[in-house]
Amino acid sequence: MRNCAVGRKQMNQRRRFFSACMGVTALLAVCACFPEIPALVTESAGGSGGTAVPDATPDVSDARPDSSDSGGADGGDGEVGVDTGGSDSGGADVGGTDTGPDVAPDAVPDVVPDVSPDGAAGSGPACPDDMVHAEDLALSVSFCVDRTEVTQAKYVEFLMAVNEDVAQTDQPPECAFNESLTYTPDGSCPSFSSSNNYPVFCVDWCDAYAYCAFRGKRLCGALTGGTLALDGPLTTDEWHFACTGGFETTYPYGDNAIVGACHIPKENTPTDSSDDNQKAPVGSYPDCEGGFPGIFDMQGNAAEWTDRCDPGDGTGTEMCMTRGGHTYGSADYWKCSNLIGKVARNDPSIRQNGIRCCGDTL
Repeated sequence: MRNCAVGRKQMNQRRRFFSACMGVTALLAVCACFPEIPALVTESAGGSGGTAVPDATPDVSDARPDSSDSGGADGGDGEVGVDTGGSDSGGADVGGTDTGPDVAPDAVPDVVPDVSPDGAAGSGPACPDDMVHAEDLALSVSFCVDRTEVTQAKYVEFLMAVNEDVAQTDQPPECAFNESLTYTPDGSCPSFSSSNNYPVFCVDWCDAYAYCAFRGKRLCGALTGGTLALDGPLTTDEWHFACTGGFETTYPYGDNAIVGACHIPKENTPTDSSDDNQKAPVGSYPDCEGGFPGIFDMQGNAAEWTDRCDPGDGTGTEMCMTRGGHTYGSADYWKCSNLIGKVARNDPSIRQNGIRCCGDTL
């Protein structure tokens, strides 16, 4: 420039020129030579065709993007907004450079993940806390099975809830003979306790069925649902699938029998079944875990009624299968594949007959 002190006519020309420009950087550069230009431009902003020059040092707080730009919900002053609508931001709007007041811990909304008790967050089908997920994706098998045998305490809850009235329970036509849930202890079958953790036993098939239905579950039957034929194949058996970890093992805990792993009081006593009401608290033998992690006592302790039966006519004399629960015998008795526990549907007198339920995933 030849001279920064120019005449008023020249200044008016420059003012009109720079008022028409939108480039903030160009104006700031020229202002170094023409310090009077900002005042002139500002003065003319309210007039015809005038444009105000933005502040060269904008407020930092204005630099934060509006929450609506990222899709996050507005959490209010001092709160964190959580995006629950699948926005482009993909999650919580935490305000990055926010220099506002600290957020109190109780101001942050709780976000409950979809957690399966037997898997990671959002991992797929889940089971209630008292059950384990038994699954084989290759076989398209997925169901829940009780972690332990049903306890006396849980069974007493059931009896009290239905007032020991069979009419208040869900039973199939095969149980037409079953007119009462009243339990009468004798020398072989003990009184039930509402506070103990021992397995319930001395119940017939229909009582076991009614209990599982009351809990929103079912007796373990066919992998495809419903009743399994008494002599049906093991490859379609829910109880067997659970005991073997998906047809992978011979015993619940592996392929080799382990003496003392499960509650079998008379191991290696071939035929003696006397005093087989000697039970242990459920889950009290940690080595008797499996086939799937978290399932206990699939062998030893109480036997477990299953929905593996001959066709019935309502008299209850047809045979159904109980599984596990042997209190005597050699290692062959303890195998998951053992199918010698055939008992009449209406017979509660076998002292070791208890309950374990299966169910659908959540």
